Amino acid sequence: MTKLGVTGEIATRKMFKKAKIRTFETEADAAQEVLNGNADALVYDKPYNAIFFAQKGKGTLVHLDEDLTYEPLGWGIRKGDPDFINWLNNFLNQAKHDGTYEKIYDKWFNNDAWQSKVM
Repeated sequence: MTKLGVTGEIATRKMFKKAKIRTFETEADAAQEVLNGNADALVYDKPYNAIFFAQKGKGTLVHLDEDLTYEPLGWGIRKGDPDFINWLNNFLNQAKHDGTYEKIYDKWFNNDAWQSKVM
């Protein structure tokens, strides 16, 4: 299972050539098929899977936390502002090395306490 047209679909087709792969318009529909027992797995973005499987699949489904692929993300910023680029690069470097990144990651991915405030 995966969402149609996302990198999860590309990776699934490339890595699991013998699997029967079904795609859906939304990640929620694909995830529901797994939850209903109509599919063995969902390949999709880590944040969605971690939240969905922890919340709706608690006790029934397992989220495999190991990354299937490596997909770095980038920032798009306005051209011609070297001061901002310098500030942003320094901010990201500092966040990686002073524990800020890990703290943010733990809050959003290793803890589900925030979900009750937004759902």
